[in-house]
Amino acid sequence: MGLNSRGLIFRSALGGVTYDDSEHAPSQRTKSMTSDDRLTEMKPAMINDRRAHDREACEIAVKLRRSANATYSCGRTLDLSISGAGIELLGPREAHEGERIAIAFENLRCPVTRAARMVGAQVVRAEPMLDGRQRIAVRFDALQMGLEGLELPAAA
Repeated sequence: MGLNSRGLIFRSALGGVTYDDSEHAPSQRTKSMTSDDRLTEMKPAMINDRRAHDREACEIAVKLRRSANATYSCGRTLDLSISGAGIELLGPREAHEGERIAIAFENLRCPVTRAARMVGAQVVRAEPMLDGRQRIAVRFDALQMGLEGLELPAAA
């Protein structure tokens, strides 16, 4: 996937597409692609509209239960909305796109993590591991209208 000079993003199934349309009308674009390539053009407005709910920057300690091998990972939220979260994982195990997880948010009123209080989610984006940390984006299985019991500090 790449970004051209006009801010249009192009994704190629096989990676063999190049575009140079900075000086040409759409009908005069020059391109080269392999025979089996498919091309998708997405305008920046489409990218920004993909989130239906606003995310708020906040740091909350989390534990993630990894469904594939029933292990736990620790981390913290970077941002949070009713439909998903950005999370920074700590530790040696790397998360992968498409992986199923359950998330327990730090709860000062109930420090024991119970399965009924965990939020099911799927990893929709996973960045490469760097210095024992990995940033992931998750989409919750259901909208979380209120993560009750979380005592978030007031924004400064």
